Order: sequence, then structure tokens, then C-alpha cells
Amino acid sequence: QISAEKPTLITSGGDLDATIAFLTKAAAATLNIKGGTVENTNAGTTAPAIRLNNAQVNITGGTVTTTNGRAIYSGGSGYDGAGTVKINGGTVTTTNGSAIYGYSQAGTVEIGGGTVEATGATGRAIHIRQQQVTIKKTGTNPTVVKSANTDAASGTIFIETSVSTLDIQGNTTVDNLAENGNVIYFSGTGTPTVTIAAPTAVTRLPRAQTAAERLP
Repeated sequence: QISAEKPTLITSGGDLDATIAFLTKAAAATLNIKGGTVENTNAGTTAPAIRLNNAQVNITGGTVTTTNGRAIYSGGSGYDGAGTVKINGGTVTTTNGSAIYGYSQAGTVEIGGGTVEATGATGRAIHIRQQQVTIKKTGTNPTVVKSANTDAASGTIFIETSVSTLDIQGNTTVDNLAENGNVIYFSGTGTPTVTIAAPTAVTRLPRAQTAAERLP
């Protein structure tokens, strides 16, 4: 737990096998990940590797990973601050959890490079409860968001409420590797704000079906 005024933690290599929770309230904390591995080895479904509360994580390399939990949990019930997630490289991954879980409405997720993935049959690359999520390409690193989710009521990107915002810009790959799996799935009522740049923002990794055929 890091709770000092505006603390900054930088990891450039090695492994951290624990949850890094930022619980600052008066001013934002910053976590910069440039290499190495940040992992929560607890197999529980609520076990995050990084929990943000009024804090920011910048990822340009390395790996953030969990098995069944949320690799990055931004905000959440009982936390009064949102989180900011900026990814421009590296890998954020889970097996059957959510690689990124955006809870608080004031929080933002920006993926400009790197890979965000869920490798298991029930995993979600991104679960948006209320946050604003932008997927784009800002540098030389490819931007890939993918899953192997087979659940008919889920998908690579799972949107829970209508106040959520998803903006997918060009030159990015958003995919579900499972046959007939959903790329984007909305479970709530109303209409979330979803913008997809034409014609190639949501693409398939080489397969028989196109992403457009599997968008709900």
C-alpha cells in the first residue's frame, strides 16, 4: 500500500508478486512500469495485480498479470477516487479474469500500444463498468486487444452500463480468437457511447470471419 503525497514508483525489471494498491486521496500517485513483471499469484476472482484509487499507471514495457482476477483494477466500490491507465507498450494479461477493469466513471483508460489480452475461455481483455476507454495507435508499437472468450454473454470488451464510453481508432487490432465469440458485448440497458473508426479499426487476426460479422 502506497499512500504518501504524490508518490512515484518505477519498475524497470525484476518481478513483483503482490498487489500494488494506490490509496492516495489528497493527490495522485503514479506507477511507471517499464519492464519486469507485476503479478498477483492469488487465484481468486477479485485479486488484482494493480488497484488504482486517485492514481495513475503508465505502462511502456513489461508484464502485468493475474490468473482469474483483474490485472488492473481502476477505482471500485468503497474507493472514492478513480484511476488513469495509460498503456503504450508491454502486456497486460489475465487468463479467466479481466485484464483491465474500469469501475469508476471519472476514470480513463488509454491504450496506445502494447497488448491487452485474456487467454482463457471466460476471460475479458477489458471490462468497462463506467469508464472512458480509448484504443489507438500512438507510436511504433502495435496496439492489440484480444481474447479467446467463448461466452455468448461476454466478449473481448465487455461493457456493463450505458454511461461507459469506448473509442476505437484506426490502425489497431481488437479481436476475439474464439470461434463465434463476441468482440464487443453490452450487457446493460440504454446505449453506451461506442465509436469505431472505419474501415479497419476493429479487425480480425487471420480467420474466416470478419470482426464486423461478430459485433452485436
